[in-house]
Amino acid sequence: MHALGMSASNSGFIGYPVAAMVLGTSPAAIFLALNMLIENLLIIPAALILAEAGRQSGAGIVTVARKTFVRLVRNPILIGLALGLLLAITETSLPRPLTQVIEMLAGAAGPAALFVIGGTLFGLQVRGMLGDVGQIVTGKLIFHPLAILGFFLLMPQADPALLAGALLFACAPMISVYPLLGQRYGMAGISAAALMAATLAAFVTLSMGIWLMDLFGLLPMR
Repeated sequence: MHALGMSASNSGFIGYPVAAMVLGTSPAAIFLALNMLIENLLIIPAALILAEAGRQSGAGIVTVARKTFVRLVRNPILIGLALGLLLAITETSLPRPLTQVIEMLAGAAGPAALFVIGGTLFGLQVRGMLGDVGQIVTGKLIFHPLAILGFFLLMPQADPALLAGALLFACAPMISVYPLLGQRYGMAGISAAALMAATLAAFVTLSMGIWLMDLFGLLPMR
């Protein structure tokens, strides 16, 4: 769960708006789609698989695999991802009334998540969790962008525009549902505190990242 907080960015609410202002709407939309694919199909499922497997520590491999699979197929997040992927691959169009219901739920999901996060933070004692929160926030806002930069430097003839987009999204704080995912594994308080701290600190680190990218000529001329 710590690794999830360090690697999954808030691409929709922070990464895309910032990238749209810095790089333009069209490139930002492409980068948003690429980030959503990796986060929803790789990072989040992998983190949940590892977290569920970690609950079965001490058991045999077959038992761990069986219990992990049973819990994952009941996980509403993975069920939603699987249904969305299936509809996208088959290009299936849902009936209009059902689409309206889904759009209403999607619009209410963000405020509802913030309400839950706020309730989790109320009365939270940060003493004893500063080390975990500091590790997650530092990993997300500093080491995640540096890791992205390092991988791009290893790639021959990397596209500067693609590097700029990757760095902008990597500089964003973690996904807003991170505390909801952490709650399932007894980390509601730590994940909520990490989200709040990372979101506040991102105002500084993201601005510094944009300034450094502009200083080294990574941002395309507009």
